[in-house]
Amino acid sequence: RSSSHRLLMAGSKGVFPVALVVTLEIEESRMSKFLEVIRADMLESRKEEGNLRFDVLRDAAQPSKFVLYEVYKDEAAVDTHRNQPHYALWQNFKKEGGVLSQSVMKMHGIGLPETPPDPDA
Repeated sequence: RSSSHRLLMAGSKGVFPVALVVTLEIEESRMSKFLEVIRADMLESRKEEGNLRFDVLRDAAQPSKFVLYEVYKDEAAVDTHRNQPHYALWQNFKKEGGVLSQSVMKMHGIGLPETPPDPDA
């Protein structure tokens, strides 16, 4: 592994990165708006200091189904994310009825590469 990547694992205080795996089914008539909102959420989330990853995946066989894969440095970073304007856009889209179904799995990362690289490494 290069010095630009190191494994992010539990520290001395037992703090793990938090991964969210969100599965979605989107109302087809709302697809254009969903893609606009989720793109904004993804791009702005990636700028957050505590965000390590934010990917949007679309099912090749069922194009109304998506998976969001989000990784945050810790719980505090998740809380910060949920208080951002781009997250509010996503919440508003959901309130408008564009999401037919959603499930969320919250997981702890035990060996995820951290980005950006640690300048002290």
